[in-house]
This record gives sequence, C-alpha cells and structure tokens, in this order.
Amino acid sequence: MPKDKQSLSRHLKLLISEFGKDVFSIDNVALFCKLSKVKVDPVRRSNITQYIKTEKHHRFIERKLNQKTANNY
Repeated sequence: MPKDKQSLSRHLKLLISEFGKDVFSIDNVALFCKLSKVKVDPVRRSNITQYIKTEKHHRFIERKLNQKTANNY
C-alpha cells in the first residue's frame, strides 16, 4: 500500500525540526539557510545534508561563532 504524500509545508516543518530552526527557516514553499541566506532544495533530504557539508556553509558557521565570541568580550 503506497504512503500518503505529505504536504510541502508539513515536509518543510519536519526538516526544520530535524536540522534546527536556528540554522534553517522556511516560507510556504522554500527552505533557506539563515546563515548564508541560500535557498536549499527541500525535495530530498540528501540535498540538505550535502549543503550542510559544503565549505560555504562551514565558513558561515565559523563567522557566526566568531561573532558570538567577540560579543562575549
């Protein structure tokens, strides 16, 4: 018996809960990285995991961490 297809908005909300709302945000049809302001294709989970592994994403994480440590001083 085939699975019921979930709505796109429900799928996006599940992705946000899995990958973190501090890193990703959604509008009605798209998934965005809050750090780099990049639209990530939410159709496949593998697209998101590949994006998380990119050098660009890691640079923005480092930048955010550096800003937090600079604000603590």
